[in-house]
Amino acid sequence: MVVKIQNDIMMSNVAEFSDEFRAVFDKNPKFLSIDLQDVKFMDSSGIGALINLTSEIKKKGTEISVFNMHKSLYSVFKLSGLYHIMELYKDNADFFNKFPDLEV
Repeated sequence: MVVKIQNDIMMSNVAEFSDEFRAVFDKNPKFLSIDLQDVKFMDSSGIGALINLTSEIKKKGTEISVFNMHKSLYSVFKLSGLYHIMELYKDNADFFNKFPDLEV
């Protein structure tokens, strides 16, 4: 399953993001990919929420990946160690080379 996030994730909307994210993984996907093309900024509350949500979904056996990130966001993900808990793909080309059968 591919989910496209369409807003920056920060303190002002992190609760809404978390609720919507939980609604997606309540469907128990085996694989969840998050498209962050439209996300230009994520503050520490957004990163914290993503870490917590990823931990929850991985306990259910779902693999999670993130792709199509802006360069600055990709750097934040690498520096914060998120690559240890989810697969990171910098752009569409990297992601779709690995998963050619998926559609966004």
